[in-house]
Amino acid sequence: MWQLEFLQKKIIKRALITLLVILFFSFNIDADGVTPEKQITVVFRFDDYSSLSSTEFEVKLINAFREYNAVCTFGIIPYVCTGDTHDTRTQEVVPLTLKKAAMLKNAIEENIMEAALHGYSHQTIRNKANGRYTEFAGLDLNSQVAKIAKGKNYLEKILDIKIATFIPPWNVYDTNTIWASEKLGLKCFSSSELVEAPESSIIKFAPSTYNLLQLRPTIELARRIPDKQPVIVVLFHEYDFLEIDKERGWLTYKKFQKLMAWITSQHDIHIMTVEQATVDNNMNVLRFNNNISFNKLTYLIPPFELFDNMYPPGVFLSSSTVNKMIHRCVMFLSLFYFSILLLTVIIAYFTGFIVFTFPRKVRLLSIYGGIVLFVFLAIHIVHGTVITYNDVIAIITFVGTCIGLLCCFFKLKRDIH
Repeated sequence: MWQLEFLQKKIIKRALITLLVILFFSFNIDADGVTPEKQITVVFRFDDYSSLSSTEFEVKLINAFREYNAVCTFGIIPYVCTGDTHDTRTQEVVPLTLKKAAMLKNAIEENIMEAALHGYSHQTIRNKANGRYTEFAGLDLNSQVAKIAKGKNYLEKILDIKIATFIPPWNVYDTNTIWASEKLGLKCFSSSELVEAPESSIIKFAPSTYNLLQLRPTIELARRIPDKQPVIVVLFHEYDFLEIDKERGWLTYKKFQKLMAWITSQHDIHIMTVEQATVDNNMNVLRFNNNISFNKLTYLIPPFELFDNMYPPGVFLSSSTVNKMIHRCVMFLSLFYFSILLLTVIIAYFTGFIVFTFPRKVRLLSIYGGIVLFVFLAIHIVHGTVITYNDVIAIITFVGTCIGLLCCFFKLKRDIH
């Protein structure tokens, strides 16, 4: 009986400690709330503008930004391939036409649009790289410089402007892509947060964070976090609209207008282009890499609603805020996983008094089976791109079980002697 009482007390104690830690972080992160100095930057990034994209829809889109006195960054494909973008065979390409260029020039002159270079032809160079398509990742530096330079020079010539922003197709790139962009005088880089940039890079980064569907709740989340200059980069395509693609589309043009009306009516929201945002918000390589580190860490946070305030998905945080959140997150995760480990050890310890009554063959089968299971688990974790909550729980459960059973084994052995 004393053993059961001891187990119950330990479980209750550790559960209370974990709960207190959770409450501390939950209230602490929300405590600062919205301050008068808070400014939420929203960047609209529209990709895949080309000679083959829908001109009729793009006219309506430009009119919407004109109507609401807002700005947008257009990712432009200078030489779009005419066939399947995922077909690696040589394809014919179509350069941006004078008609499509004239639309862009008018919008640029009205200061409602930024023209960004969106790859060269938007054709994948090989099959999926790590589960994703790419036009640049894996190519040597000189090859990437040549492709980006050709596209950049053409756009600058036909639009009569200097291109400052580069957007890699499918948001997939490698370090050479960043070096190539920097070498060609590009100042800004917009992609998803996947690959850390070289610390010496002078490029400014505005990673895409969420889509139009998630924009409004992400803005509400940005208002609650203790960051005075959060940035949200909204990535969207023409196929997101039902008028263009009935299968993949989910948004109508009228709903988009309503969303724009709401956003432009909010006094704490400032709509900027990628270039404007990177200049005004100090979006340097340090901030970019710190956000990547924090995002990787969030994979370890338990996937329960209670922990939602531990991290703000879809928000590009300032360096000072993200460093604070990293420290808090590390403290919380250390305590949380230690509590799980301790609980597992205790349960395994008392379970051992039952397990060790089994026949010797059954015990050996359990031991070797556990070792094989651990090997498969280790292989799975090594081959994964990031370590997740489920991976850590599996490891802790295995280790805690081993420790608890060993303690029980030595306890029984000592009692026998």
